[in-house]
Amino acid sequence: TSIRSESSTGFMEVVVEGYEPIDMTIVRLVNGHREVIGLDGVQPRITELSTDAASSDSAMNDAKRAEIERWSRYRTRRSVYTLSDAFLRPGEYVYKLESIRDAANHSVILGDVLSSGGHGASNIDTGAKISLFDSEKALVGTATPYMACIQVHRRPTVSWTTSLLNGELPLRLSDDKLRKSQYTLPLRVSGDGPWTVEYEITNGAESVRESKALPKAKDAAIEASKPGVYHLVAVKDAHCSGVAERADVSLIKTPKPAVNVTSTPITAHECGGEIGAQIDLELSGRPPFAIHYRERNLRFPNSHPIARVVRTQQQRHSFRIIPELAGTYEFEFFTLEDDNYPSGQPISAVIQQLIHAQPSVQLDTTGGYISPVICLGDSIELPLKFKGQGPWQLTYNIVHGNRRNTVVVVGIKDDRYSIDLGSFDSPGQYSIELAQVKDGNQCARDLLEVVAKVKVRESGPRVGFQCPDGGIRILDGEPARIPVQVHGDLPVEVNYRKIGDSQDRILTTNLGHRSRGASNDNYITVSGPGEYELVSASDICAGTIDPLGSRCAVKVEPKPHAWFTTNGLTYNESLSSSQKHAWQLGSICEGSASPSAFEL
Repeated sequence: TSIRSESSTGFMEVVVEGYEPIDMTIVRLVNGHREVIGLDGVQPRITELSTDAASSDSAMNDAKRAEIERWSRYRTRRSVYTLSDAFLRPGEYVYKLESIRDAANHSVILGDVLSSGGHGASNIDTGAKISLFDSEKALVGTATPYMACIQVHRRPTVSWTTSLLNGELPLRLSDDKLRKSQYTLPLRVSGDGPWTVEYEITNGAESVRESKALPKAKDAAIEASKPGVYHLVAVKDAHCSGVAERADVSLIKTPKPAVNVTSTPITAHECGGEIGAQIDLELSGRPPFAIHYRERNLRFPNSHPIARVVRTQQQRHSFRIIPELAGTYEFEFFTLEDDNYPSGQPISAVIQQLIHAQPSVQLDTTGGYISPVICLGDSIELPLKFKGQGPWQLTYNIVHGNRRNTVVVVGIKDDRYSIDLGSFDSPGQYSIELAQVKDGNQCARDLLEVVAKVKVRESGPRVGFQCPDGGIRILDGEPARIPVQVHGDLPVEVNYRKIGDSQDRILTTNLGHRSRGASNDNYITVSGPGEYELVSASDICAGTIDPLGSRCAVKVEPKPHAWFTTNGLTYNESLSSSQKHAWQLGSICEGSASPSAFEL
């Protein structure tokens, strides 16, 4: 009896010589787990006579043949049995023929036969049991006469990584230098390397199958530069072929953006001409889009074109161009960007439009800040800038309460002009409205735009000292803080002086940056004693000084001192030099009061 292993199929063959049917006992050890398998009444797959077979000579007579067949039932046969197993989990599978018995009740304990050096069938039935590994050690993937060892490997797997599948799909291929022209598609593989992964790229009706060798599981990936659907087909590792997870990754070749530019004139019936152009864009690509164009007034051939850009998230977009100067304008569209091609693609679209520019006027703040608050009796100038073709005529309104005063200014030849609003004789809020502007072609344009609001204040802040009775007392050498009460808007500039100052200096300080109203948190810090007087106060407008709080005195607290009275004291000049000029008490009796005194 012997056992043979076919490693490529996992089948094992047992060769037995004896009387059929055969009973066998096989011990199986799977990853350390021992299991006994009994096979009873096994029929052969291949049967051979152990003696010479009957002659097939055609001359043999029937009687002779019948005699041979009758006696052949009592001869031993050499049979081959095929054993198969289902490998449900990976690991080491060890099989050993433990014992065998034929139909004539011949039993063989194969461990005994092996230890005694015999390999054939035997009538020995000692009942002795030998441990599975006592006699012989099976090697992985090989078979001994009574033992076979098979190493079962887990089948490899391959799949796309979770980060790839959870990312933005499909992946976009672009020729732009700021985008990707190929991608690294990361893989997750299991098994024993190296691996070979087969994948398929389907692009429309075309399909291409490719393979990639992966020496290591770390950084396993496929370099993809072709557009299409990438589908994992199969995987092989060092031992087995495996399966690929059903998930596809798509790569698309992004088309370059394109635009169709059309123009419609914008007319103004009251001026009898075209004042601008409406540009309509039909875009293809992936938003957001950026369209670059140059604007040039051919009326000034030596001028440099002005570069502009229009941005939109929509594939249909319209915008208006209304120049402020008359002339023939040329709008050249030269670059188009989208999300796939952020570096831009060249385009060519040129539009020309004759423009009869409408007049316009606006507040000119290039000369500086215009104060929104002035004082009663003050005047103000509002600088304006005109656009269009002069000379211009301007109509504006001054609104105060329920009153509206309309002013018309004609013959304005310079494009920069200032409105002199004169002096304001009433406090309150004023609004200046630009109502209409008319150019030299008598083209009028209604504006109704408020360009300025001015608050006219009647008076400035009222300031006074909050001086306590007796003045402010300080210690010698320390500064004093005199509290100041302010009625009005902060901050306030205050001028004050020290009465009796030989130089008659006027000192200045700024009070507070808080809200309107009285506040005890405002102080004027002075140095040294004396009487201080408020001279003036102002914010935007000149203020007034409270006559009851115009002055405050600062006094220094006197220093303390102490001395002895000389009644009952005698001056002793006979003491040592360290005790000169010392006064001494006279002798007194115990319990008597001291005649001297200490005063503060």
